[in-house]
Amino acid sequence: MAFEGVDSLLMNEAILRAEESGIIYSLMVLRNGAIVSENYFIGKSAQDSFSVRSVTKSIIGTLIGVAIRNGDVKDEGRKLRNYFPEYFGTISDPVKNNIAIKHLLTMTSGFQWNEVADRLYGNYMESAIITPMSDVHGEMFNYNSSNPHLLSGIITKSTNRSTLDFANAYLFDPLGITIKRWDVDPQGYYLGGTGLFMTARDMAKVGFLYLNQGCYAGKNIICNKWINDSWNDHIPGSSIDYGYLWWLMESAGHKTAYAFGYGGQMIYVINDLQLVVVFTADPNVNAPTAQNTRNLEDDILNFNIIPAIHQ
Repeated sequence: MAFEGVDSLLMNEAILRAEESGIIYSLMVLRNGAIVSENYFIGKSAQDSFSVRSVTKSIIGTLIGVAIRNGDVKDEGRKLRNYFPEYFGTISDPVKNNIAIKHLLTMTSGFQWNEVADRLYGNYMESAIITPMSDVHGEMFNYNSSNPHLLSGIITKSTNRSTLDFANAYLFDPLGITIKRWDVDPQGYYLGGTGLFMTARDMAKVGFLYLNQGCYAGKNIICNKWINDSWNDHIPGSSIDYGYLWWLMESAGHKTAYAFGYGGQMIYVINDLQLVVVFTADPNVNAPTAQNTRNLEDDILNFNIIPAIHQ
């Protein structure tokens, strides 16, 4: 049996592996815009909102694209200092003064940051901005959760509304998504690096939006150019393939863009297969378990789900 060109027997192998993991909460597969498989484990259901951890970053990247499309932000070349002049008054470093939105989107801001050890504190926006520089912006990839948080602040500053209000108006409501929780910093800015909770279906809708070149239910929500830019590698010469807050890789020979949250929160999008795959899993695990979960999900994608597609 096959639906949307997906072999059900092979897909069942993927479902069984996810269920037997004892740590994966959900597995959802869309092909050609249709749900071909939707399964929940460990007592979870379609109504559950999951902590998507760093998938939040990819949502922030999407919102920056919407803000540019709407004219709230001119382009990704705009400088960080234009949005937070209150914290740049005493900063004379020309390198820091020229950090642009694009550098925040590509994790090349140049801020000195250890993702495992460092945290924002007190006034989160100020804390991020006064962080010392370790590299010239645009030259070195360094995964840094303060970068998308600054972007959340830019969304609020440029639109005169909270990141969630803006997202509801121009992204979530058009996609039919209701957000029940998105954590904020001490100053009330919505967290850009983590803190968002979504259902598996919500995540799949975001994946389909990108797969469908920015359109959903007949509405153009985000520019096709932004999607292409988000899925182009902006780290040339590096072993890291990274777009605008989306990761890039090959899966069983197919170009894949993916949003990735700690513990195995995943949105995989494979254009040439018209495929969106979503996983959620326990986000409150130690680092080795988190890595094992991510490895398992990649393996299920490569060796079970993709082979189930009739090309």
